[in-house]
Amino acid sequence: MHSFNFSKIIFVIIFLSAAFQNTFSQNISPKTEIEKIIKDSKGIVGISVLGLDEKFSLKFNDNYKFAMQSVYKFPLAMAVLDQVDKGKFTLEQKFKVEKGDLKPNTWSPMREDFPNGTEASLADLLRYTVAKSDNNICDYLIKLVGGTKNVQNYLTKIGIKNIAFAATEEEMSRAWEVQYTNWSKPSEMTKLLKIFFLGKVLSKSSNDFLWKTMVETSTGPKRLKGLLPEGTIVAHKTGTSGTNEQGITAAVNDVGIVQLPNGKHFAITVFVSNSTDNLETNEEIIARITKIIWNYFLEKDKSIFTQSLYLVDESRKNRSVPVEIYQNKNPKISNNQLVLLNPGYKGANTEYSFIAENLANQGYFVASIQHDLATDEPIATTGNLYELRMPAWERGVQNVQFVISELKKRFPKLDYRHLNLIGHSMGGDISMLFVKKFPEIVKKAITLDHRRMKIPRLNMPGILSIRADEFEADAGVLPNEAEQKQFGIKIVTLKNTKHGDLSDFGSAETKQAVNQIISDFLKN
Repeated sequence: MHSFNFSKIIFVIIFLSAAFQNTFSQNISPKTEIEKIIKDSKGIVGISVLGLDEKFSLKFNDNYKFAMQSVYKFPLAMAVLDQVDKGKFTLEQKFKVEKGDLKPNTWSPMREDFPNGTEASLADLLRYTVAKSDNNICDYLIKLVGGTKNVQNYLTKIGIKNIAFAATEEEMSRAWEVQYTNWSKPSEMTKLLKIFFLGKVLSKSSNDFLWKTMVETSTGPKRLKGLLPEGTIVAHKTGTSGTNEQGITAAVNDVGIVQLPNGKHFAITVFVSNSTDNLETNEEIIARITKIIWNYFLEKDKSIFTQSLYLVDESRKNRSVPVEIYQNKNPKISNNQLVLLNPGYKGANTEYSFIAENLANQGYFVASIQHDLATDEPIATTGNLYELRMPAWERGVQNVQFVISELKKRFPKLDYRHLNLIGHSMGGDISMLFVKKFPEIVKKAITLDHRRMKIPRLNMPGILSIRADEFEADAGVLPNEAEQKQFGIKIVTLKNTKHGDLSDFGSAETKQAVNQIISDFLKN
């Protein structure tokens, strides 16, 4: 094996295969992909999106009255801050929260922190209500502002007509049907988000306080924020109901304002109502929709067009196969080659963008495939892992075949006879199994620290394995020096590198090294 010395890096940007089609202008609308997600949901999905710095709007199921659940703590907070602006209260003002205010059998972080009650500032009460979604403190604030009717009157006064604020958290807990009296139409909630963002009704200090509080929201990290890059600023409020005896979940919601890397913003409301899907699936629906909108806004300002495809394989019990597409907008740069990127186990197909975007910048068409889903059984961690994990690898190969068949329909000009594969960890195992089965249609294959599936000893296709030095591969997986020479297989080890570093979570130095090694291999 060869060691790679970081000090000798000369950064070259040359990357894997892709192609740009003349259908680009037809692919940029997010509507089609969102419609597919809604169709697959076992509930009612309401969506509203507004561009806050440019003209853009999108609505789905906007006439339906969706149960808000804890989303209604956002308009409540605005009503409280309105009274602060009028001088009735101050954010520093202290209030006594009695033990009796902290009722059991409901979500209440303050009760857990202060079981016997406490004295807290209004600012802290708002933080508990919005950022931590405390039900007891929500009701405390409703009482403080004079009841639900006063909150409703405030909303009416600022021009909000299709949000109903009728019941407290305690009242909702008494009967299943009561939660539906607190409802909103998607576009009306997005309208309220826009009013808040533009600072039209609250003072700057109140607006800034609420913005910071919503950014600090700890609930629902897998919803609006679920597939967005780590560190993305999202000011949001979630809402979640229980599930009744019939298996119906009344509400899995998230609404908020997302800040894009270019400093622009969009407001988004996603309500999932009366669903028989599990929580993980409903949260994934929200995350996927948000990522599609994120990609839509980003592609306007980049040389790369990013598109989220949510494919469904009907031949395998309607298995979902999400795919992230990266391609260059400039047809003169395109080379019609295809790269199939395979993430590691539990890794998102968006977590290898440092490879995909660089490849697309050089004209390659990259399809990053999500192989494992939240609904899949966990893979084995003990026993004969080669045998026990083989079904998951076989499923991965089937995913790759299915994605190829779907891409042929959408992008017929790509070169499907000379594929390029890249796979990290289990994605590398899948890639090597694909090479073993279909070597005649693979041009180059690259694994990033895979450990189980034996690299086929073949002269063609060309094979490269980039290794971290944290774990050893299983015996016989990697070729010995004589086999490397005989078959032209390249093995490169990155010093002081961990297994997880070979993704977007690695250091800039590691990602630079990986890209250079890949570039050198592909161009030869």
